[in-house]
Amino acid sequence: MDRRGFAAHGSSWLALSCFLASFLIALTANSTEEVPASTLFGLKVKAADLPKHSIGTYSGGCLAGGVSISENGLGFQTMRPSRNRNWAHPMLKGFIEEVGAEVTKRKYAGLLVGDISQPRGGPMAGGHLSHQTGLDVDIWFKPSPSHKLTISDREGISADSVVAGIDWPWVNTKFTDREIWLLKVVAEEPRVARVFVAAPIKKALCENKKIKEFSWLQKIRPWYGHTHHFHVRLTCPSDSAECIEQAMLPDGPGCGAELDWWLSSERTIAKREKKSD
Repeated sequence: MDRRGFAAHGSSWLALSCFLASFLIALTANSTEEVPASTLFGLKVKAADLPKHSIGTYSGGCLAGGVSISENGLGFQTMRPSRNRNWAHPMLKGFIEEVGAEVTKRKYAGLLVGDISQPRGGPMAGGHLSHQTGLDVDIWFKPSPSHKLTISDREGISADSVVAGIDWPWVNTKFTDREIWLLKVVAEEPRVARVFVAAPIKKALCENKKIKEFSWLQKIRPWYGHTHHFHVRLTCPSDSAECIEQAMLPDGPGCGAELDWWLSSERTIAKREKKSD
């Protein structure tokens, strides 16, 4: 098992409990082979019965005292229930509920909420390197329908891309005022550390003449993929002393040379070696 992400937490009983919860599963497997941490964490179907606590880094940590996000809430519906990735730190649960309420007040179509975290956080068998501490959530660009989705709908409906094509540097007609408003509302929230989107989306925001104040764009960060959804990452909660923040963001809205690289041929080559979020 990869112990990176836990080593920095010393003797804390919370970090130790989170680690042992998965380690004990390996003992019950009655196997001499090393079991990947993603398999161990994926076997847990409920949250650890511990005080709420996000531990470690977003890509090397775990979650204690996680809460599940309901399938239906005011202004949102959750997707892909079979994955059991609808677990969050309570701060993220509150954030999702508040944004859903804001969308409803605005009379925009609601949110479709994708992957959050596993019941005890940790690495996943597929799809993400991050989402390990209950502080990351994927929100689809596709608006929620007004009716309640069936289980079949939640498993089968596909997200819509708002980018014109693979690696094309512009958005399509599905990137509307709703999506711009939603990204702005999310980015202006103090609990939000970063919002990851495809580079053409960041470009469209930087070039949008309707946007008069650009400070919120600092949190909107280009990253591989993210053509069909945006990825919201919260800051470490006050109750989680062992949660490790990312480095501070560079000054400015990020509409210059950094963005140019993401839209360059050099970035396309680098994509072949990229890692998932």
